[in-house]
Amino acid sequence: ELHTLDRQLVLLEELIAENRLFDKAVRARLSSGQGKAIDSVAPRQEAVTLLDRRDALLARQRQAKARLIRWLGEAGRQSPAGQAPDFAINAEQLLNSLHKHPELEIASRQASVAQANADEARAAKKPDWALTLAYMNREEFSDMAMLQVNVDLPLFSRSRQGPRIASAEAEWQALESRAEAVRREHEAMLQSDLAEYERQERTLARQREQLVPLAKEKVGLARAAWRGGDGSLADLVRARSEWLDAKLKEIDLSGQYDQQAAALHFTYDHHGMVGEEQDDEH
Repeated sequence: ELHTLDRQLVLLEELIAENRLFDKAVRARLSSGQGKAIDSVAPRQEAVTLLDRRDALLARQRQAKARLIRWLGEAGRQSPAGQAPDFAINAEQLLNSLHKHPELEIASRQASVAQANADEARAAKKPDWALTLAYMNREEFSDMAMLQVNVDLPLFSRSRQGPRIASAEAEWQALESRAEAVRREHEAMLQSDLAEYERQERTLARQREQLVPLAKEKVGLARAAWRGGDGSLADLVRARSEWLDAKLKEIDLSGQYDQQAAALHFTYDHHGMVGEEQDDEH
């Protein structure tokens, strides 16, 4: 958020400086006998509007820094440096590595433990046997060989072991169902987040590649019409305001897109994190 606000503030500062040149151009045109006296008001009105918008962004910037300091302490006072991280989102990879999500791993591990307990309960119902072979060399007596067979017969298998097996299997089935429910929930969440990410990507592309250039083109046409006496200064000011809105929206959409990419990366990209840990170990 701070990165987005910083970019918007830089844009506004540039437009405030440009507004001063715009005001001088209007005054020069009036001095040469062109235009109307009322035209001198428009650049000053635009300047006030720009200052108001800058103040609103500065207030949001302070609020964002306050939230950052709350969570990070003194480190939150540092201004963000460089460009926002560019997270390469691969939808197929995220879906394939979804099973590495901590919640899914815990649920799967619990189901595996329950399955092992059920297997152990079933095994306890079967007779357990052991074979022992011994050979004794006795000087005063003949040598002796002994073969011993031990068989543990489960007692009360129906009244004791049966309920234990049923309980263990029921717990296993319940945890298996829960693990599957958790997997489906996270897959649905990931699919929803990916859909939003792709929507934001398309919206940002249209804003950046179509709406902003069109708004800039409109400013050029309005300026040419004003200078040629075929258009009003009000049309030019309106066109400049529309371009500013389009550019600020582009920056805002870019920030939202980056935030969505970061959320997907840190929430679901466990494949990348595992690889990073392995690199650190080597």
